[in-house]
Amino acid sequence: MISLLALAASAQPPECPFGVNAHQASDAALDEAAAAGIGWIRLDFNWFQIEPVEDLMDWTETDRLVASAEARGLHIYATVGYSPSWAASTACDDGSIRPEDHCLTRVPLDDAEWEELLRLLMERYGDRVKHWGLWNEPNLAQFFAGTRQDWVDHILVPGSTAVHTYCPDCQVVGPDLANLREAHWDANEGVCVVGECTFNGWDYSLGRILQDAGQYIDIVSHHKYADPAQDWWLETLYGESLLGQQYIHGLRELTDQYAPGKPVWITELGWQTQPGGTYTESYAATQLTALYAVLPQIQTGTMPASPTPWPEMQKLFWYDLHDDPSGPSWGLLDATLAAKEPYDAYEQVITDLGGCEAFAPGGTTTTPEHTGETTEPTDGTTTAPTGDTGTPDTDPPIVEEDPKGCGCDTRGGPGSVGALLLLGLVARRRWRGTCTSTSAGA
Repeated sequence: MISLLALAASAQPPECPFGVNAHQASDAALDEAAAAGIGWIRLDFNWFQIEPVEDLMDWTETDRLVASAEARGLHIYATVGYSPSWAASTACDDGSIRPEDHCLTRVPLDDAEWEELLRLLMERYGDRVKHWGLWNEPNLAQFFAGTRQDWVDHILVPGSTAVHTYCPDCQVVGPDLANLREAHWDANEGVCVVGECTFNGWDYSLGRILQDAGQYIDIVSHHKYADPAQDWWLETLYGESLLGQQYIHGLRELTDQYAPGKPVWITELGWQTQPGGTYTESYAATQLTALYAVLPQIQTGTMPASPTPWPEMQKLFWYDLHDDPSGPSWGLLDATLAAKEPYDAYEQVITDLGGCEAFAPGGTTTTPEHTGETTEPTDGTTTAPTGDTGTPDTDPPIVEEDPKGCGCDTRGGPGSVGALLLLGLVARRRWRGTCTSTSAGA
């Protein structure tokens, strides 16, 4: 068994780009994350667990998670969210088979209660946990029943204010949107003609959040699923186009425009393996290797498809650490914590890139200056947009992607739905995912 003393003595540098979603993983599962050389874990700090009864706090699980991560040299990105029933602002039913009916999805009744939770969290953990997310995928109704403005006004602004007030050196990470055009927010925004919209959904939502309240976010985070790995990177950089016309912006385009210079983390990505998923373990392992292996080149602008530096792209968090015993098989490990092929691939690519230490100051990687531009690839093999990006002068743009935490496995890529030409724009019809999972974490 792994020596905890040895792991603690070799705590990973915070610059480490290798992360994994761990929810509320067991100590044994966290052992495996540390053994692979992973430096960051994303954990669920669920309000309904911490304060099931008003003013009655239960720190049992969060205390364990923080202590366990510390003992293993793992850095924590803590996602706080999900209202307890007593704090829900509107009628809800935790017994419903529909996750969107549950109390945990509701906007808090009182901003002061949400702020108080963050105050208590900062006072208890702020000296050890420096990165905080405020809700998971709030643009999906199964996680947050409110509007985009509800999230900004009642979650982001009061939550970020509390984090920075009670832990001045802590950072707020967000908004952790699901990369879906047909999400709960802004599906009919962007550039729309006869019901067909481009630059809508998450694309529009992210732009508006950064434009209207970006000062409350220190690190821009996003969830992105696409297959294969090459498409994942091209869509993240340049968005998606059809017949030479762009209909979805790239994450880099949006952050360069609305949050220039701010760090960018992809806090969910992955391939769901069989049984239960589309991909074989071998295929998922191959894609994991391809995706992570080029991260230093993306940061430095040394690959043909990405010829300008993007040093703001700092971290990639695989989804998930281990399979869910009830079915979803996104894990690096299976439900018994046995290593799957993606785990072996992750361990190998971390080793090949020099481990977390290579990304620390003085390591083997270098940090280039940001150019502030998204240059199209020059090798002629990509779908990068040409000419004008189509970004509205006043309102931000929008894009789409596919879910994971909700248990969906349908890709929202260019071939997933039909397209329609209107006013010279090729607009993909909005993709509607059907999620059945009741998981509160993603």
